[in-house]
Amino acid sequence: NMDMKDIKNMPMGKMGADSSAKTTIHKATGTVKAIDTMKGTVTLAHGPVSTLNWPAMTMTFVVKDKMLFNKLAVDKKVSIDFAKQDKDYVVTAVK
Repeated sequence: NMDMKDIKNMPMGKMGADSSAKTTIHKATGTVKAIDTMKGTVTLAHGPVSTLNWPAMTMTFVVKDKMLFNKLAVDKKVSIDFAKQDKDYVVTAVK
């Protein structure tokens, strides 16, 4: 009986720890290469991201807040804040 209870409690305890952990916000600066408002994505040619040990590259980010598209334009140089959410990297701010 004791074992069952322990096994049942383990995933919950782990999830609790994860959800209380602060989401790490990463920063990148780069040039907008493409915008897809239908899919809700922006493709950015960005410089290195030290917090993730990423080299400079071009990649697509998810943009959940549609208001951020007002600040995005192809060939515009932007600084973004982004966070990993599930499998996606989601833009949280555009400056």
